[in-house]
Amino acid sequence: MRMTSLSIMWAATLKLVLRSTDAGRHWSDVTPTNTPTRSAPSPNPQPVLFAVDDSAAWVAYGAFIGGPYVIFRTTNGGASWLAAAAPLQRGGIAALYFVDRTNGWATASLGAAAGSEGIAILRTVNGGASWSFIAQTNDPSTTQSSPSGLSFNCDKGIATFATSTVGVIPIECAGGAATLYRTIDAGFHWKVISLVQLDARGGTAALANSPTFLTTSDAILQASSYLAANQATWSLLVTHDAGASWLDFLVPGRGAIDFESSTSGWLLGSPIEVTSDAGSTWRALSVPAPPFEPTDMQLQYLGKGIATAWSEFAAFRTDDGAVTWRAITPPQLS
Repeated sequence: MRMTSLSIMWAATLKLVLRSTDAGRHWSDVTPTNTPTRSAPSPNPQPVLFAVDDSAAWVAYGAFIGGPYVIFRTTNGGASWLAAAAPLQRGGIAALYFVDRTNGWATASLGAAAGSEGIAILRTVNGGASWSFIAQTNDPSTTQSSPSGLSFNCDKGIATFATSTVGVIPIECAGGAATLYRTIDAGFHWKVISLVQLDARGGTAALANSPTFLTTSDAILQASSYLAANQATWSLLVTHDAGASWLDFLVPGRGAIDFESSTSGWLLGSPIEVTSDAGSTWRALSVPAPPFEPTDMQLQYLGKGIATAWSEFAAFRTDDGAVTWRAITPPQLS
């Protein structure tokens, strides 16, 4: 689910693309149906949708591993869609990410095994009309490294970008050092950035799926350190130089975090916490308990007390700073 303005919202399920023009009160089915290449696609294991504004969005269909798959694009709010075949006939699109209507990337999963994962990065410079294969992890059956700098070793998050050239990919290495990949040439080559501040906490470090870029230089990335099975320290990594270096701030507890600016954000926990100094300090909101379990939900915070929380089964929105929440679950889910 994604809010692109105060009134426009997008949502995706395994089979549907939905859009609301009245802040989630009503939903319209805008699933691509007018293109022959979409004949009975095999759904991904999760919806793959990205909306960059009220009118422009992309959605990927195809088998998770094995392809082929197709990436649809719309620039008129889903009234019509155009399709482009991706340049890989194996793997499956795990995520789409655009910084504007022109420049975008797809992270494709090539399969995982025992704490390792193969991925490929696809790029478009024409809004998804065509895609190019630009980077891939090395072949684990050989000792040869990948020219891209991406390694098959360790699990990985998705590629997210600050600009048309600078992006990052979180890395999850069981028992290994905390690191992430960073590119400054649009994703063709990646270098490892060390997150020694997470290692200094002791235990096993873990990163969230991907960072959220707030500006071309500011981003947040949730993290945790596990000393034992039930002993976790929750923190928030913050960068002000587009991922070249990161600060590590402790947060009050578990829950999704989203910022509406480089300094102001919410933590959807019990209770809901807010920060106005980029995550350095937090205070609890004095509001009633929401009609859902906060730590089970994802979060998008637009500021001025407006936020959306959702899971696989339900969605809620507040317009008054979490004092009240109303259900916005699309009826098509039933």
